[in-house]
This record gives sequence, C-alpha cells and structure tokens, in this order.
Amino acid sequence: MAESIIYGVAQTIIENLGSQFFQEIGKICGVEEEIEKLKGTVSRIQAILKDAEEQQHHDHQVKDWLEKLKGAVDEADKLLSKYGTKTSQQRAGKKITKKVLTFFSNSNQIAFRFSMNEKLKKIRKKLDAIVKDSEDFKLKVIPVEREQDIGDQHVRVPGNGLSACTTVAAAEGFG
Repeated sequence: MAESIIYGVAQTIIENLGSQFFQEIGKICGVEEEIEKLKGTVSRIQAILKDAEEQQHHDHQVKDWLEKLKGAVDEADKLLSKYGTKTSQQRAGKKITKKVLTFFSNSNQIAFRFSMNEKLKKIRKKLDAIVKDSEDFKLKVIPVEREQDIGDQHVRVPGNGLSACTTVAAAEGFG
C-alpha cells in the first residue's frame, strides 16, 4: 500500500520536473542538470517499486528500505514544492512592489540559486544511495505503463518504466 503512495509521489515529482515551469526555472537558475539527474533517479525508483512491493512480505530489509525511500521521496516532493512556490513568489513580487524587488535583488537570487542547487544535489544523492541499496535486494526493473494524452483521450502505453532521462542515471551506474 505504501508503495502506491511512493509511486504516486514519484510520478508527481517526475511530472513537476518535466513541466515547462521547472524546465524554464532550471535554465534560469542554472540547475537543469540537477533536475534531469533527479528525474532519472526517481524514474529508476518507480521501475523497481513493484518488485519491492512483492518482496517486502518476505524480506523485512526490503520493508525497511521502502520506509527510507518514502521519507526521501516525501522530502524531494516538499523541496520541489518549496522551490516552485519561492520562484512563483519571486516572479509575482517583481511585478508588485519595489520593496519586493529589493528583497529579490541579484545577490539574493544568486544565493537562492546556489542554495537550491545544493539542496537538489543533496536530495538526489540521498535518493541515489537508496537506489544503490536496492541492488543488495536484487530488485527487478519492471516495465511501467505510462499514460499519454492523445487528442482528447488518455491512453496507457506500456513502457520500460524509465524516462528518457534515465540515461543520465545509467551513465552514473544506476542503469
């Protein structure tokens, strides 16, 4: 049951990171590489969740691994929500008052960019370590069906469970 929650949150993270908003912000803030790496890691997590769900009933270490994963995925989701909110406030603030503009001066924006980049790296490294731990359990990568919009219809498309950005994670030894 918890795996469904983790999978849903992971899907939300992937959708958020792939959104035009985050892609633009990634370019503006210079964190697009970290965003892509994080998407790859979260995609990998989704691909092994089904096997972990099945194994947790027989292996308490897998159950413990899933609990750690849930905490880290929740942390990533909160970070991205905070990131999106802060960026939206900056955009709105620039249009509202000069006082807000002063607060979001270039030096504050640089500090924000640096801070966000460091936080993205930290959460990705934490998730990468959890994914690496999954190798001890020999969890299988199971294809995941993805929904795609085709015209006015939602269509489930079988896939390999990995997004295009997984090549980034694979290049780092997770693929």
